[in-house]
Amino acid sequence: MWIEDGTSIAAKVSLVTKYGLAGTSCWRKDMETSNIWSVINTELTKAEQNTSETE
Repeated sequence: MWIEDGTSIAAKVSLVTKYGLAGTSCWRKDMETSNIWSVINTELTKAEQNTSETE
């Protein structure tokens, strides 16, 4: 069985910053916990802040 939760998404989305990626993508409706979108937003906000600090 496989299910995404906040911990697994945070680990994956944090790779955007770690490797200087342009973004992230995911797909699979209803196989996630309710906090997924807030976690994705948090991680991408960190990536934006890190990018603006290095410019």
